[in-house]
Amino acid sequence: MAKKVVPTGVLLPLDTQRIKLFDKIVPVFITGKLTPEAKVAQGTAPHTVEFVTGADSAQLAAEPTRWATLIPTIYNADTLGIRPDLVKRPIDTWAELLNAEFKGKASILNIPSIGIMDAAMVCESVEAITYTDKGKMTKDELDETMKVLTDAKKAGQFREF
Repeated sequence: MAKKVVPTGVLLPLDTQRIKLFDKIVPVFITGKLTPEAKVAQGTAPHTVEFVTGADSAQLAAEPTRWATLIPTIYNADTLGIRPDLVKRPIDTWAELLNAEFKGKASILNIPSIGIMDAAMVCESVEAITYTDKGKMTKDELDETMKVLTDAKKAGQFREF
């Protein structure tokens, strides 16, 4: 929501020099990378909304500055749930969501801004779609994503959709 809230000017930037442990925040929130060699992910990477250009600014900064929009607290890793006690094998690809083995037992998160990213990860992993940037889908990419998942829903793959 930072992309929508920050430009309105109603958010007072935080002075990172006054936040005792700000330098201990994991790098993915500051640089977009877990390690220096890692690639920055597609979508609204947290670091792209973490900083503003100045103390009185309502403009997001392209690079880290002294002025933060928020203290990061979540990774959104809660969107994928697997019951290892029932599956009894490793799950290591988003393609598993469309695996017939899980027919009628799979679901997609019902928070559109997160669920659509999960859906894109599924479509990309089954090689149904190649996205330029999953966080900035074109209308055609969005339509095709929904077609893949709607077809799966009609075939009974999803318990909830």
